[in-house]
Amino acid sequence: MGEALFGKYIVRLDVWYAKLKAFLTHFVVTALVAAIVSYLVFKQWFPEPFAKMMDAGSLLILVLMCDLLLGPLVSFVIYNPQKKLKTLVSDYVVVVGIQIAALAYGMSTVVDLRPVFLVFTADRYVVVSAGELSSQEIEQGSNADFPKASFGGYRTVYVERISDPEKQMALIMSSLDGGRDLQHVVENYRPVSAHVAEVLARAKSLDELEEKFPESHHLLEKELVSVGRDRTDLLWLPVQAQKAFWTALIDKKTALPVGWLEIDPL
Repeated sequence: MGEALFGKYIVRLDVWYAKLKAFLTHFVVTALVAAIVSYLVFKQWFPEPFAKMMDAGSLLILVLMCDLLLGPLVSFVIYNPQKKLKTLVSDYVVVVGIQIAALAYGMSTVVDLRPVFLVFTADRYVVVSAGELSSQEIEQGSNADFPKASFGGYRTVYVERISDPEKQMALIMSSLDGGRDLQHVVENYRPVSAHVAEVLARAKSLDELEEKFPESHHLLEKELVSVGRDRTDLLWLPVQAQKAFWTALIDKKTALPVGWLEIDPL
């Protein structure tokens, strides 16, 4: 009887070992997928600081953490080496299907939110996300003359005003209703390099920023060190995203943003 109990104990240990192995395998695979997705989102689609500026990371991180924890835990529960292969495959199809569906939902939200253009309009740079334009408009605005932040990242452009009075009025009414505005008129996109003077004419000195927002001094000095630039080479402009206003440090020669401050200048 003792030998029977000992044998049963060994069998149980083997089952628990197999479950732990299944958990770890599932965890490693899920972690690898999460790492690839995180790199794509936070390094390519949302170069610093746009993930934070547009609050893109919250939902995706929640989905990834659920996938990373719940998937392997369910795997630990359902796995049993004594199950038939057909049953195990059926169980894992359900678990992996749920994980993929959750990840696809999170990714679809992020895809629509990702910045595709950083548009100078009037007196500021405005972030235009993929969900604000059609795929045809994105393709139309993706001119090789417009500098790109990264693979799959946004392009920085200047948008010319609409000359037609009727179209201009229609756009004003649209913007008042919360619809399309000048930054969405992709056919009017132009290289910033051809409009440096117009952009710089609206930019302001860093001294003025510090005078208006004394708390900005520490953030400014830290960002200057981070980007390796001298304050005498830079100006600033507001940056408007969907849910926030930030401050962009602007190169005096190119009129392009080279640094970012989490300060609402408006």
